[in-house]
Formats: sequence, C-alpha cells, structure tokens
Amino acid sequence: MPLSPGDVGLVNRSSMHGSYPNRSAVRRVNMVMGFHKRASAIGAETTNVHAFVRPKVETKHVKYTEEDVLHRTRMIPLAIDARRQRYPDEIPYGYQGSYIGGGEWNAEARAEISRKGEEYWQRDITL
Repeated sequence: MPLSPGDVGLVNRSSMHGSYPNRSAVRRVNMVMGFHKRASAIGAETTNVHAFVRPKVETKHVKYTEEDVLHRTRMIPLAIDARRQRYPDEIPYGYQGSYIGGGEWNAEARAEISRKGEEYWQRDITL
C-alpha cells in the first residue's frame, strides 16, 4: 500500500505488513490499535511477543487477569483527558468502563506510564 506523507492506511490485524526503511529526515509515525472484549482477555493464556523492548527475542507466557485488563484500560480515560485538554471546546467522550489508576492526563500520569521498565506499552494485551 504505497502512501504519501499524511496518508493513513488501515489493514486487518492478520494482514501481512511491512514497510521500506525511512531514509528521509522526517519522522515516520506508526499507530497500532487493537480491541479485545474483556471477557475474551481475562483468563486467556498466550505468549506475548509485543510488550517487550526486543520483540521476538524476548517473550513471556502470560495468563491475563482482570487486574491486567484494568491497568491497560486506563489508557482510554487518559487519552480522553489529554484530548479534552488539547481541544477544550469539544464535548469529551464519557468513558464508563472500569480501570485502575487515575484518569487525569498530567505530568504525574505521564511519568508513571513512561517509567523505565513499566512503560504503558508493556501492558499491551496480545490474543
């Protein structure tokens, strides 16, 4: 899927993917989004290869608990609050799900989810 700067491409998570090296001085951004029903994630056992600094080298067999899901779900209210702060004239989405931790996007939350060895992406759920 050839894309130009500013373009967005969406694919199914099962699609083969890859890209050529970025040889420009402009940063390339990649956003990966996924969704799992809570009931499908809690109690699921798998080898998580995505939540590591060195994927495919480091792996871990996990059995996801409700606490794992609630910690990861916290990113939703944090993202909503960050957007609310950036766009104060918009009506923010009223997230009603459960999560562990505060839902206010501030310096404390940023430091907490960026703490070395405990970065937010290390809580990714892979099924």
